[in-house]
Amino acid sequence: MDRYVRTFLSLSLFLYLPFSNAVMTHLNCVPVGDGVRVVFVAPTINCDTSAYKVWLGVLILLTVVVVAGAPIALAYQLYRYRYWVRMQGSEEALARTLKRSDSVSATYMATPSAPPSFHRFHHRFGLLYEPYSSRHRHAYLYHVWVLLRRLGVVIIDVAFFSNAPMKYVAFSLWNSLVLHVHLHMKPYRERAHDWLETATLAALSIMSLLLIPYAEQIRVGSHPLPLAIQLMLAILVLPLTIGLLVKIIYNTARRLIAMCKKAKKAKNQTAMTVGMTKKLTDGEDVEDTEDSYGESYLPPTTVTMHVNMTMMEGLSQTPTEQNQHQFSMNETGDKIVSTTMDSSLML
Repeated sequence: MDRYVRTFLSLSLFLYLPFSNAVMTHLNCVPVGDGVRVVFVAPTINCDTSAYKVWLGVLILLTVVVVAGAPIALAYQLYRYRYWVRMQGSEEALARTLKRSDSVSATYMATPSAPPSFHRFHHRFGLLYEPYSSRHRHAYLYHVWVLLRRLGVVIIDVAFFSNAPMKYVAFSLWNSLVLHVHLHMKPYRERAHDWLETATLAALSIMSLLLIPYAEQIRVGSHPLPLAIQLMLAILVLPLTIGLLVKIIYNTARRLIAMCKKAKKAKNQTAMTVGMTKKLTDGEDVEDTEDSYGESYLPPTTVTMHVNMTMMEGLSQTPTEQNQHQFSMNETGDKIVSTTMDSSLML
């Protein structure tokens, strides 16, 4: 169930911007003369008809419940579990410092103090805060801010539909504000993501400023932009696109290599354990196995089977034989315990 909720949440976040844009634009009615008002993006819809007034109530309800309610609901859920989310960030920083190979989620979810309700919350809503670090105390709310900044773009686009130059001025100011917030928080876990986000927001601000003189021309679509402006826009966009593709390819390759190494390691450990188990079953002596660090140890599975087999042999004997066998079993147990302690210290 948790996987379905997480997938649904991911799709909902992806569709939030187009859904908000569709709802907000259909609320924008403009006069066309003779007291007639039509929807700006759909001039065939008359805003004064009874059918539109019925749908107007639905649009207002969607605006309140979905467009405005979704960020508020997500912020409430994240704030409710803020202590555990921040603790996960601390565990992540500790794991990165100690260069441990286990994942952040696995490290944190093994913490016994985490309540069961947060385990369920983590599996369902973890994508809202997993990409962000704990360097800033409110970084776990950054995805809510991402939704709000997208909503701000839609509101500006609808509010200044008739004044194209002012729209691009507002876009430039809004992107500058978003850039300032990002530089203040630097929320991402990986520094490369912070740099990429900074470059993207800066490029959006510059592009909005460059397009202010040509805003009305863009709205009407009468003439193409000058060649110099087109080249400057291409220079701003192409490096970011190439950098994003390189980052995606690098992360994908790194994950595939890590998965291959993990599968190979598990296969080697399984083969080693099966071989030693066969030797124990045949009554042969089990030699210590060297790990990747050159230190010897007995696998825990082998140690457990050795102890169980020794105990079963003792139970099948007579009381006199058990007394004679006790000394031998104690010696074997001491050796196994000593080997196990050495293995634990090595790990």
